[in-house]
Amino acid sequence: MKNILKFFVIGLFITSIAGGFVGCAPKEGQVEQMTVTVWHWWGDQQPMLKKMAADYEEESGVKVKMMLIGSDYFKKLQASAAAKTLPDIIGLAGGGDLLARYINADRIYELTEELNKNNGEWRKTFFPRALEAFFYEAGNAYKVKDDSFWGIPLTVMNIQIYYHKDMFVKAGLDPEKPPKTWGEFLEISEKLNAAGISPFVAGLSEPWIDYTFFNAYCWTYLGKENMKKLYTGELPYTNDGCLKAMQRVVDMRVHKILYPGTINMNNKTAEINFANKKAAMMLNGSWAVNVYQGIASDELELGVFPFPKPVDAEYPMYLFGGVGKGVAVTTSSEYPEEAIAFLKWFVDKDRQSQLAKESKQIPANSDSLSQIDPLLKGFAQGMTRLNPDIKLEEKNEVREILSKGLQSIILGEVIPQNVLQKAREEKEKIMKKK
Repeated sequence: MKNILKFFVIGLFITSIAGGFVGCAPKEGQVEQMTVTVWHWWGDQQPMLKKMAADYEEESGVKVKMMLIGSDYFKKLQASAAAKTLPDIIGLAGGGDLLARYINADRIYELTEELNKNNGEWRKTFFPRALEAFFYEAGNAYKVKDDSFWGIPLTVMNIQIYYHKDMFVKAGLDPEKPPKTWGEFLEISEKLNAAGISPFVAGLSEPWIDYTFFNAYCWTYLGKENMKKLYTGELPYTNDGCLKAMQRVVDMRVHKILYPGTINMNNKTAEINFANKKAAMMLNGSWAVNVYQGIASDELELGVFPFPKPVDAEYPMYLFGGVGKGVAVTTSSEYPEEAIAFLKWFVDKDRQSQLAKESKQIPANSDSLSQIDPLLKGFAQGMTRLNPDIKLEEKNEVREILSKGLQSIILGEVIPQNVLQKAREEKEKIMKKK
């Protein structure tokens, strides 16, 4: 009896296993679910991205796999591009040289037709300056197909000046009227100092912050055409416009605008000091909206304003920014149409508003601004004031001299003319090597 029972149990087990295999096997004519795979390095965004991918699968039936690659992202991207094993969609910080190399190696799917469909309906939803990062005009230096698009932005960013509204009130200032001119900026700083409040902090030990400040004022004194000449070496750094830009740095020292120790601070330390109200204003990017709230123990009343313009400047006061996060579809994709459909869904007005609300980043869809945080909206409105994309930038060697020189000017060690002369000599040395 025991043997009969044993064989019965074994037979039942085998039958159930066989039945399970039959149940798991695709039925004749059944189509396997499509999966669109996205590679990215945005670790802080992964939970939200996975949730949005799940929402899309529920709506469309297409599975989207969000793969966080991590610190080796670009190495893996390069290796996979060489092996022609890229995923359907790859995350990018912008276009330029890197994207061009992948395009010319036939690894990226062209989006020109999609973006121009229906009189450019999809194209017109983006901030133009951000989408421009993925556009290659006729005769471009990268030898990419003329007037073509190869990616889209998901989020955008720019750099402005944050301020504590309650600290303005404490100094007898109107919290809804931040400075518009350089003169107003100096006056407000004097009133803050008089109230015992340090006016300004920034991570001035980091070259990108020094250079951003100086370069912003070069643009407003020189204008687009002269900035082209400055970058190509036709206009020396000892010109009057660059000298006036450096004079604004001198103003910061003379008027005692900087929080003690600012010159040696990295950006993270400056953020901590600003969030803890050690200073009333700070130069930083739109990405810091979330950072400050994470540092502060109490809710902060923050405002934002563009770089204040000097009254003697002839040209517009531009902001610096562009793409925060972007993506491109690859030629390795088995489902390019489905990948594009997902991206259209992801960057529509509702999804972009959700992205902005949860991530505190500026959406690339300009139609979604009515639904975003007021502080973030201040940055978003700045996307219409970015400096023209002249497809040129200064060499790192020159930028380093200018950044270190700016720090030395604030410390009172050198005068602007000395710094600009060194920058001129370095630029001339670089041009001779060409």
